[in-house]
Amino acid sequence: MSVQRWSDAAFEQERLLGTIRHNPIFREYVSDFEGEAYPDLPAGTVLKLHEYMMQEADPMYVSVEVTDMWDYARESFKPEVLHPWDLPVQISFALLPKPLLITDSDGNDISFRALSWIPAGSGEVEWSENSHPEGVWYTLWSHIDDGNDSFYRDQVEAPEREAWESLGQWTILFSGLLPFGQLEDYEMGAMRDVAGDLTIDTMDVAVKVRRATWVLLQSFWRLSRQIVPTKAPLPRQLRRDRKRHYRTEDVTVITLRRQRHPDHPDHEPGEVDWKWQWVVRGHWRNQWYPSIKEHRQIWIMPFMKGPEDAPIKPVKRAFEFTR
Repeated sequence: MSVQRWSDAAFEQERLLGTIRHNPIFREYVSDFEGEAYPDLPAGTVLKLHEYMMQEADPMYVSVEVTDMWDYARESFKPEVLHPWDLPVQISFALLPKPLLITDSDGNDISFRALSWIPAGSGEVEWSENSHPEGVWYTLWSHIDDGNDSFYRDQVEAPEREAWESLGQWTILFSGLLPFGQLEDYEMGAMRDVAGDLTIDTMDVAVKVRRATWVLLQSFWRLSRQIVPTKAPLPRQLRRDRKRHYRTEDVTVITLRRQRHPDHPDHEPGEVDWKWQWVVRGHWRNQWYPSIKEHRQIWIMPFMKGPEDAPIKPVKRAFEFTR
């Protein structure tokens, strides 16, 4: 997949839904994944959950600028309690314009190109008055043609490539439940992940991976709630097909429309030299919310400080993300 269009989010969602429903090899693959990762769940739960997720999801496309910002901002985000209202959309499939990397428990860099989520819990798929969700079930999806990680999928030999293609274009990278109303117990989750090979070293690595995944997802949801999304209509044929099934006919597009210039005393340097303009780096700031009596992190965009007619102060360091 090369440069993405926003409409590709819906096309890829439809393709994945068809694979889940009609590809017996992929269905067996998901069942094997469930048996290995979640043996205590009723058989078929993960497959049923993903089919419902792809059927009901609002497609979302994330622009290059927001993807770059997220990749930078996630490094400094601190884990918080997750609430249902943190989700920008209740059920969604979000497509990225390029793959991002995360490290697995073996120390490998592995890429993902999409993420999806749905509120879930207690073995129930649908969220109703009688079935309140315990948390949000998420899935990170890897694409067959993304080879910028430790596995070089785009360079595998023909037999391995054919085996991968038999599954379709997408495979599950990580998938699991993040609880609402509490911080995830990384240590208990890690014990489950490495139960067959439990050592202090593997335990520490598994805890770090689970924490990094929590931070990855929470930082994305927080950013997407801060940036006002737009709706874009799907191509007519796909729009008509989805309308027949009472599904959304739009794609939520997450993009940056303008640079923001927050005015807050936190951004005043200790010693102000008004002969220059300088860049204030993007960063997270704790914001108190009286309605929920909690501090929540909000992302402050990079912005220029100083007199508009002053020259820009030279710096030796590089900024990972600027507008």
